[in-house]
Amino acid sequence: RNGSTRLDLAKSAVNFAVSSAPDELEIGIVTFQSCEHVSSVPLVPVSARARLIGQVEQLAIQRGGEPPISASLETAAREIGGPGRIVLITDGKESCGRDPCRTARELKGRYPGLVIDVVDVSGRTGLACVAQATGGRMSATPNLSDADVLADDLTASLDSCK
Repeated sequence: RNGSTRLDLAKSAVNFAVSSAPDELEIGIVTFQSCEHVSSVPLVPVSARARLIGQVEQLAIQRGGEPPISASLETAAREIGGPGRIVLITDGKESCGRDPCRTARELKGRYPGLVIDVVDVSGRTGLACVAQATGGRMSATPNLSDADVLADDLTASLDSCK
């Protein structure tokens, strides 16, 4: 994919996975701009998935942005409110002074049925501990030409929710 970024790769894969997810599955999205600004689109039924895809399409690279991995995981867990699956797609490490591995362990204690899958689109986030702490899957897709692999990883995570 000439000229594509990791964000383009992630957007394409998310759009494919959300569009092809089972109809009974409710899906939400958590995004961030900085340590202080984490937002979410709550869990929605199949009839409102276009709203999620629209939110994903609006994402833009935030140069110098600080990935609040821990805060994003906490927001997603609150939205789910119990057993469920979070799919963390990231190309960066936590840079807001928190420990996402500890956050994952705490969330697993609070929500025993919670599973977090990590999809690392850079291959260097070091967040396997998040997946391990919750019984989730870890995958890395650092090659921008692997859009199909990333889409397959996301689809497998969503299919695990059945």
